[in-house]
Amino acid sequence: MQPHLRHELERFRPWLGHWRGPGEIADKRAVMIEIAFAPLFDGAALQVSSAAFDIRSGECISAGTGFWGVDAQGKLAASIISAGTGALLMREVPEDPPGVCIEGVIGGSVRFTVALVPDGPTLTLTTRRSEGYAGVAQPVSYAVMRRTQAQGGR
Repeated sequence: MQPHLRHELERFRPWLGHWRGPGEIADKRAVMIEIAFAPLFDGAALQVSSAAFDIRSGECISAGTGFWGVDAQGKLAASIISAGTGALLMREVPEDPPGVCIEGVIGGSVRFTVALVPDGPTLTLTTRRSEGYAGVAQPVSYAVMRRTQAQGGR
């Protein structure tokens, strides 16, 4: 049985489940990135959990949890908690129509941006930090993931 999702979150239904794939972080270290999407509160929100592991040592480099919901204007809003950003409120920016791009201010004028773009059986993740209004974006992470488990273990 398919889980219920709020109308505005239906576009993420194909992403439900667990994704994993190789990538790279800012210091050029090879990592394995995992992301899991699961409905919460009878589909009114999504829980998005992520982690990056050093491929050589297996060490967990970063981990975070996000709660994606819909604001009063019907737009995606995400509350993210991670060691790298602390608590962060992010909002969708119209940058990647086939996927999603969310952005928030970490502190001062430092912006943190996450983009997820589906392409057939893959989901590509890119994250970056920018400082100042016209600041140059510094890549933080990149990975191309494949589904390892669909929602409900299918």
